[in-house]
Amino acid sequence: MQQKTIKVITDDKLETALTNTSATIMQLTLTLMVLAAFAMAVVGTPDKALLLTDELMAVPIVGRMPTLVALSIGPLLLVFVRVYMQFYINHWRRLDRERAERALVRPAELSPMRDGLLRTGTVIIRYTLVPFAMAAITWKSLGTPGTLSFALICATVFVTILHLLQDLPPKWWLWAPAFGMASLGVAAMTEPGQKFLPEAWAAKLPAPQEVRRKLNLRYADLSDRVLEGRDLQGADMRKAKLMESDLSPREFEDEGRESIPTNLSGANLSSADLTDANLRWASLTDANLFSADLIAANLFSADLTDANLPRATLTGATLSRANLTGANLVFADLTDANLLGATLTDATLYRATLIGADLRYATLSGAGLNGADLRRAKGLNCEQLTKAGNWEMTYRDPELACGADIPEPPAEDE
Repeated sequence: MQQKTIKVITDDKLETALTNTSATIMQLTLTLMVLAAFAMAVVGTPDKALLLTDELMAVPIVGRMPTLVALSIGPLLLVFVRVYMQFYINHWRRLDRERAERALVRPAELSPMRDGLLRTGTVIIRYTLVPFAMAAITWKSLGTPGTLSFALICATVFVTILHLLQDLPPKWWLWAPAFGMASLGVAAMTEPGQKFLPEAWAAKLPAPQEVRRKLNLRYADLSDRVLEGRDLQGADMRKAKLMESDLSPREFEDEGRESIPTNLSGANLSSADLTDANLRWASLTDANLFSADLIAANLFSADLTDANLPRATLTGATLSRANLTGANLVFADLTDANLLGATLTDATLYRATLIGADLRYATLSGAGLNGADLRRAKGLNCEQLTKAGNWEMTYRDPELACGADIPEPPAEDE
């Protein structure tokens, strides 16, 4: 029907249609450039904005909006404008074929479909800039919860397939379901994707691939923020400020739904300030807390298995029922810390300071206590102490001699 309509229009109207279509293609090309620049601006925002809903970014014309909203809208607009542009490209080609069939002389014109420089720029924007912007914004989204990541992975695969085919094939709407299924199929191989599949389907698929990005929160100021149940696994949080932040588990009102603890396993928190932070039940396995400030922090029932805490300051911290199995606490300051019922099995406490610490019911089996200062420790008895390694080399009170000589404390501590 469209082909017949083209054939009945006059030559002048055909040329006018070609000129108008070329102008629209040029406008859409410029729109894609602006949207790609917007997408890259979103990618350039600090990762801190992905954690906080009140973090706003400046958007030309629109104003300020939450970064997560911009992260969602940008790709949608890119895909919409790119597909919309393809309609005009296909229409221009039909008109150009009609002009060739009528043997009309092509007038001198600046067309993004004919002019060498403009055509090259248009092709680069369509087939390079748009996929690159989509890939970059998807990479950015991999530091967010799985829903957004899953959606952007699907969109990126869709755009990639579209570009591999170069142009929309005839009766493209018949191909759209195939594009969508291919996108979902690729995304379903990822960890976020499989969360949205029925368990019976997910069980038949290969093990999901780890598709996530470690957040860069170095020097970020997250003081006095609510970060309940956030997944910060492997995040770079060196010298971050988390004073009085709430990193406790995320609780749900629905009965029977388990709370989600904050995940900081493998995170780099060296020299971070976590003074008075709430890390109750948090997972800090293999986390790097070298020289971190955890004064008066709440680490009740936190999992610090194999965590690295040399020279960390934990004075007055609550570590009751915390799991510190295999933790490195060399030169750590645990003065007046609450270690009631804590597990310190195989932990290294070389030259650690535990003056006035509450060690009632703490498990010290295999812990390295060479040079540790246990003076005025509360609730510690010989049965606990003698299960540790090098306990004889600890500085302790006379009632904890346990049949061994007590070494003299260093001169500066006397």
